[in-house]
Amino acid sequence: MNALRPGRGKLTIPVIIDQIHQVILKDLRITPKSITEQLRISYDWVGSIIHKDLEMLKFSAKWVPKCLMADQNRQQCQCLSNIWTFFGATQIISCRKW
Repeated sequence: MNALRPGRGKLTIPVIIDQIHQVILKDLRITPKSITEQLRISYDWVGSIIHKDLEMLKFSAKWVPKCLMADQNRQQCQCLSNIWTFFGATQIISCRKW
Protein backbone atom coordinates (compact mmCIF):
# COMPACT_ATOMS: atom_id res chain seq x y z
CA MET A 1 0.00 0.00 0.00
CA ASN A 2 2.85 2.42 0.84
CA ALA A 3 5.08 1.21 -1.99
CA LEU A 4 7.40 3.68 -3.69
CA ARG A 5 5.99 5.13 -6.87
CA PRO A 6 8.03 6.30 -9.83
CA GLY A 7 7.86 9.93 -10.79
CA ARG A 8 9.23 13.30 -9.94
CA GLY A 9 10.73 13.68 -6.47
CA LYS A 10 9.43 16.27 -4.05
CA LEU A 11 11.11 19.66 -4.07
CA THR A 12 11.38 21.81 -1.01
CA ILE A 13 9.21 24.89 -0.78
CA PRO A 14 12.13 27.43 -0.80
CA VAL A 15 13.43 25.86 -4.02
CA ILE A 16 10.02 26.11 -5.68
CA ILE A 17 9.54 29.69 -4.46
CA ASP A 18 12.90 30.67 -5.98
CA GLN A 19 12.05 28.89 -9.25
CA ILE A 20 8.71 30.70 -9.53
CA HIS A 21 10.37 34.03 -8.69
CA GLN A 22 13.02 33.49 -11.40
CA VAL A 23 10.36 32.58 -13.98
CA ILE A 24 8.38 35.72 -13.16
CA LEU A 25 11.48 37.93 -13.32
CA LYS A 26 12.30 36.57 -16.79
CA ASP A 27 8.81 37.42 -18.06
CA LEU A 28 6.65 39.77 -16.00
CA ARG A 29 3.65 39.04 -18.22
CA ILE A 30 3.67 35.28 -17.62
CA THR A 31 0.45 33.66 -16.44
CA PRO A 32 0.11 31.26 -13.52
CA LYS A 33 -1.05 28.62 -16.01
CA SER A 34 2.24 28.93 -17.93
CA ILE A 35 4.21 28.65 -14.70
CA THR A 36 2.18 25.56 -13.80
CA GLU A 37 3.03 23.96 -17.15
CA GLN A 38 6.76 24.85 -16.91
CA LEU A 39 7.32 23.67 -13.35
CA ARG A 40 4.67 20.90 -13.32
CA ILE A 41 3.10 21.91 -10.03
CA SER A 42 -0.53 22.63 -9.23
CA TYR A 43 -2.21 25.84 -10.31
CA ASP A 44 -3.47 26.55 -6.78
CA TRP A 45 0.02 26.13 -5.33
CA VAL A 46 1.50 28.55 -7.89
CA GLY A 47 -1.17 31.14 -7.06
CA SER A 48 -0.60 30.73 -3.34
CA ILE A 49 3.16 31.14 -3.64
CA ILE A 50 2.85 34.20 -5.89
CA HIS A 51 0.35 35.98 -3.66
CA LYS A 52 1.38 34.88 -0.16
CA ASP A 53 5.10 34.07 -0.29
CA LEU A 54 6.33 36.42 -3.03
CA GLU A 55 3.69 39.02 -2.17
CA MET A 56 3.05 39.90 -5.81
CA LEU A 57 -0.09 40.79 -7.71
CA LYS A 58 -1.05 41.32 -11.32
CA PHE A 59 -1.21 44.98 -12.31
CA SER A 60 -1.80 46.05 -15.89
CA ALA A 61 -0.85 42.56 -17.17
CA LYS A 62 2.47 42.54 -15.24
CA TRP A 63 3.47 40.99 -11.93
CA VAL A 64 4.51 43.61 -9.40
CA PRO A 65 5.32 43.36 -5.69
CA LYS A 66 2.48 44.29 -3.35
CA CYS A 67 4.99 46.16 -1.26
CA LEU A 68 8.32 47.07 -2.80
CA MET A 69 10.01 46.40 0.52
CA ALA A 70 9.92 42.59 0.08
CA ASP A 71 11.44 42.68 -3.40
CA GLN A 72 13.93 45.41 -2.49
CA ASN A 73 14.99 43.45 0.60
CA ARG A 74 15.68 40.35 -1.55
CA GLN A 75 17.77 42.40 -4.00
CA GLN A 76 19.64 44.14 -1.19
CA CYS A 77 20.49 40.81 0.44
CA GLN A 78 21.83 39.46 -2.86
CA CYS A 79 23.98 42.57 -3.39
CA LEU A 80 25.33 42.50 0.16
CA SER A 81 26.13 38.82 -0.13
CA ASN A 82 28.10 39.47 -3.33
CA ILE A 83 30.03 42.31 -1.66
CA TRP A 84 30.86 40.15 1.39
CA THR A 85 32.06 37.35 -0.89
CA PHE A 86 34.16 39.74 -2.98
CA PHE A 87 35.98 41.15 0.04
CA GLY A 88 36.15 37.80 1.83
CA ALA A 89 34.31 39.27 4.81
CA THR A 90 32.05 37.33 7.12
CA GLN A 91 28.39 38.20 7.22
CA ILE A 92 27.68 40.14 10.40
CA ILE A 93 24.18 41.50 9.75
CA SER A 94 21.32 39.23 8.78
CA CYS A 95 19.03 40.27 5.92
CA ARG A 96 16.07 38.53 7.49
CA LYS A 97 13.40 40.41 9.39
CA TRP A 98 13.64 40.12 13.17
